[in-house]
Amino acid sequence: MSRWMKPSELPQSTPAIFNARMRDELKLDSLPVDFRRKHEDAIAAGHCNLLRAEELPARARANRA
Repeated sequence: MSRWMKPSELPQSTPAIFNARMRDELKLDSLPVDFRRKHEDAIAAGHCNLLRAEELPARARANRA
């Protein structure tokens, strides 16, 4: 049994592991839009473009933090 959760098993109500206060404190959403898009594109490519588009922002926030 794998210790890793499949994306479909992740809680949908949790934006990565950061609540709004923590995202504000870490300024995760204040980076330039172009940077965030390129970062999400890199994450998608690193996962062979198999992730759903709606998964990318949360993964990118967790990766940046």
